[in-house]
Amino acid sequence: LLFLPPYSPDFNLIEQSFSCIKAWLCHHYNDELDKASPISFIQHACDTITVDKAHGWFQDSGYTM
Repeated sequence: LLFLPPYSPDFNLIEQSFSCIKAWLCHHYNDELDKASPISFIQHACDTITVDKAHGWFQDSGYTM
């Protein structure tokens, strides 16, 4: 039996993906907002989540794949 901490963002993969999306939004806010609609702006931010990033998050959190 393995006990995990009550809550840790390191073990919550959605927190890591949200962090990546928020970082992209903050970095590209002034560049993209004038040219794109809010929906396409958020979609473009979500497209930055790649298979390699997701695989790395699984490995970092200790999940086996």
